[in-house]
Amino acid sequence: MNAPDVVLEAVDVRLRRGFGRTTVLRTAHLKVDPGFLTVLVGSNGAGKTTVLRLVLGTARPSAGRVRLGGLAPDRYRRLQGLGYVPEEPRLPASWTVAELLRYGSHLSRAPYRPDRAEELGLAPWLGTRVERLSRGAARRVALAWALTGDPALLVLDEPEGGLDPVVRTTVWTALQRAAREGRTVLLTSHDLPTVADRADRVHAVGEGRIGAALSGPGLTAGALECAVRAAGAP
Repeated sequence: MNAPDVVLEAVDVRLRRGFGRTTVLRTAHLKVDPGFLTVLVGSNGAGKTTVLRLVLGTARPSAGRVRLGGLAPDRYRRLQGLGYVPEEPRLPASWTVAELLRYGSHLSRAPYRPDRAEELGLAPWLGTRVERLSRGAARRVALAWALTGDPALLVLDEPEGGLDPVVRTTVWTALQRAAREGRTVLLTSHDLPTVADRADRVHAVGEGRIGAALSGPGLTAGALECAVRAAGAP
């Protein structure tokens, strides 16, 4: 697996709002390495989702540059593909879980791997239509779908939001496993205690700024809370 590094270099993002422009990111720097579970934390509107959109290639910087494995995001996505789980996944309601995952494998020309569903606790729902799934099961299906093509890069927006503690643990365990397999894993989260316990590297985002990475012994819920406050300070 040739997983890419994700690099933002002096990135500004300015969006048109009414008669003016709003700066969403300002001179933002970020380096995400393969083999690490990297998390962006911060309040709503801090700029986390904008960073993910830059990585996905659905947003472009007003200044600076974004590179995935040395390539522009849209070029990397066309050549290599990636796995993406939005904050509110939209899945075909009438399909069963097994049908959806088999189709994802067909699209990506990868072998169908029912073990992915089993790892996410989805085995009891393989024959269930998506419209009948609970929110937690639907989010796990979205993650299983994102993994069907065995992507080297995995991008997730609040993947554990609104889930009960047991399901949240299952999702985080799957993300840790994906990173240990050598993938590049980047996600956003509000759950500071869990992030401190599960992540390898964490960047606080606030007021369009991205803080330096916290990792190792310094990665605690208290340190993250302080980092988030500092990132949002004027």
